[in-house]
Amino acid sequence: MTASPPQPGVGCRTALLATAALLAAAALLVAVGLRLVLDPGCVDGCETLAFTLFFAGAPVSALFSAAAGGLPIAWPLDATWWVVAGFLVARAGGDTPGRWRRWLAAVLVALLYGLGLGLLVERA
Repeated sequence: MTASPPQPGVGCRTALLATAALLAAAALLVAVGLRLVLDPGCVDGCETLAFTLFFAGAPVSALFSAAAGGLPIAWPLDATWWVVAGFLVARAGGDTPGRWRRWLAAVLVALLYGLGLGLLVERA
């Protein structure tokens, strides 16, 4: 009897690294963005940067903010978003040398998303 070839998939280490890296980036973006948003001296360009960073790190909270106003923080949903994104990045990259480019691309897409919703919320 011959053994079946290994099935393609995502290894635990790969998924853990991608997810941890994305969660760390999201936590940093939220911390810096929230600090700037709550600073009374942050106006105009600083406010745009603050919303961009906060919304990039907390994409589900950004949707709630755009829909309902205010500054809600739905961290369990945001964390779930980043865990799923980390798994998808790990699945796309695997253990290839270019896996960090995929991680960086995910962070850049989040920043563009944050900029778009940040401008939308700021103009409203």
